Amino acid sequence: MHADTLIDVLSLLIRGTELNRSERFTPLVLEFLSKLRAEYSGFPQLRAAIELDFPSSPFLRAATATRAAVPAHDPDEVVQAFVARVIGMGAYEASHPNGIVNRHFGDFHISLREHPFPVSLAFGEMKFFRRLLAGLRKPEVLTVLEIGTGFGVSSAFLAYCAAADGQPCAVTTVDPFVEDRHSDHSTVLAPGYDAGAVDYSHNLSYNSFQALRREFAELAVEQVLDFSPRCFARPDLADRKFDLVFIDGNHFDDQPSEDFFGCLPLTHPGTVFALHDSHAPGVERLLVKLRAGPWTVAPHPTSCNLSVVTRAADAAHPAA
Repeated sequence: MHADTLIDVLSLLIRGTELNRSERFTPLVLEFLSKLRAEYSGFPQLRAAIELDFPSSPFLRAATATRAAVPAHDPDEVVQAFVARVIGMGAYEASHPNGIVNRHFGDFHISLREHPFPVSLAFGEMKFFRRLLAGLRKPEVLTVLEIGTGFGVSSAFLAYCAAADGQPCAVTTVDPFVEDRHSDHSTVLAPGYDAGAVDYSHNLSYNSFQALRREFAELAVEQVLDFSPRCFARPDLADRKFDLVFIDGNHFDDQPSEDFFGCLPLTHPGTVFALHDSHAPGVERLLVKLRAGPWTVAPHPTSCNLSVVTRAADAAHPAA
């Protein structure tokens, strides 16, 4: 059997096992992998190819006692290296949630182990941002604003991706971490919110972001513990201009519109906006407004339906 065919077959089997943890199907797949490992001399190379799509598969780990030293050959080796480093921390795994979160069957996210919600970008979206950042390349520092830190994977990846391509990059990520079920909502949402007075010790999202900051300490990732868009009037932010704005905060009601129009004073005519989850009701309403104005909206069929927004060449800063 040709190697490419084997890769396709194994990928389908592993994907099926991940989706359907059957008491009968899983042992059969493990038995097949074990036999293939014992009898096929090219199995290490096959496994390496499959792990590009299944970097944390417990079935591959169970079928192979040791890891062969196989050079990476994926054109998106930066994505592969980032995913491997995050999963190597031990608290994360690859997952493929479907439904409202993952709109395209089969793509993978990184999630906290034993936590049902995925962590920000899917693997295909990481590859998408690699291309987007390459198009924004500049001799000085590339500045990125992220609205909605979540678990921190996307902010870490954006900085990591730019650095891997030799682009100096500084990421500023904004989040009050109110969506996590472990948040002290009575304190966070109280008038006169003071981030320094909030107990985030049991907040999964906050602690995940801190762990990733420690793991990727070589990257310039700045945290802003505050609400968007009100934080953009702060003296430490008001005079900045960002080259890329990634909006991935609260997707409901008018919050996406408030995020978008509220951050405009911190942008310049060439700023590129990336909107996550374009199918969410609040984001859809924002896109309707933008298409009616001096904006160009380019949808991309990624796992979570990214949309890229740019200004028309002669457009000024419009009001909401």
